[in-house]
Amino acid sequence: MSEIAGARFGQKFDELRAKYANTPDEIEHYEKTVRTVMLIRRFLMVIDAERKRAGVSKAELARRIGADASVIRRLFSSKSSNPTLRTVLDVLSILNIDIELRPKRARQARTRSSTKATRTKPHRRTSVKSSA
Repeated sequence: MSEIAGARFGQKFDELRAKYANTPDEIEHYEKTVRTVMLIRRFLMVIDAERKRAGVSKAELARRIGADASVIRRLFSSKSSNPTLRTVLDVLSILNIDIELRPKRARQARTRSSTKATRTKPHRRTSVKSSA
């Protein structure tokens, strides 16, 4: 997302928050929702960039995962796309993309443990590898 588009996107969220989130609980819920939507959007933008780099059209990708072309078009163009995990994993597999999941807390714990004499429990890495 360009910086200008991101600013407009953020401005729209700020306007909605001012209109609908009035209590601390509503504000917290709203901000959590915004973070989730933005994270999903960034994740899908990275996948779409890889799709383009691989030279795979949206229609071809849809055909290869057994979905209607409109599903893939919405996946990459809708600002509020919330795909199923199955769809994401199918797309990652077709595009031969591996992802690695790392808990944020483990990174923070490592930073803190480097200043302490005792070691913290090591974090566990989980990898998702494509089968293509």
